[in-house]
Amino acid sequence: IVLIIFQLFTGLLLSKYFDFTNLKPTLYNGIKPILMGSLGVISFPLAETVVFIFAFPPFSKEESPYKVFSLGIIIGGLIIFFSSLMDILVLGSDGSLRTYYPTYTAAGLISIGGLFERIEVVSATIFIISIFLKVCILLLSACKGVTKLFDFKDYKFSVFPLSLLVLSWSYISFSNIAEYHAWVNKVFTYYATFFEIIVPLISLI
Repeated sequence: IVLIIFQLFTGLLLSKYFDFTNLKPTLYNGIKPILMGSLGVISFPLAETVVFIFAFPPFSKEESPYKVFSLGIIIGGLIIFFSSLMDILVLGSDGSLRTYYPTYTAAGLISIGGLFERIEVVSATIFIISIFLKVCILLLSACKGVTKLFDFKDYKFSVFPLSLLVLSWSYISFSNIAEYHAWVNKVFTYYATFFEIIVPLISLI
């Protein structure tokens, strides 16, 4: 809810910087880049919602998991769409591609009479909190997955060793942010699709 309110508030303050000519030319390189971009959005972050299967207990008979899932996907998709559209309208497509965090860069442009500015600090804070919550949910899901795999009764004993493994892996997996983003853009979409879509579908069947 805080993220949605902040996005709307930021979009309202940035509206004076919107340049709708940044949306042209539409489909300049054809439909293929859009399809590839859509696949990237599906793998990260929409398909990552599969981890909630492990993180939370089963639904009661009164609750509809399909309704909850669909609503979450729609809200998440709208947030991504609105954020991407705002970045392109303010920075342009080239400007958005040149920066690692375009929303942060766009928010840095906000200045009202010299009194209200540096709102990108709020953007960074929300981003850090969101990433922290995401890592917690992923870690919880991994711990519960290990517990199921080895038929243990409680997952809590696995939290500490798995946390150390995650921490160690974060140091040795990529040497810098550019290497990480190159891997995300070229490899992650295909790598994640297997675990997020194909494996759950096979399990469901």
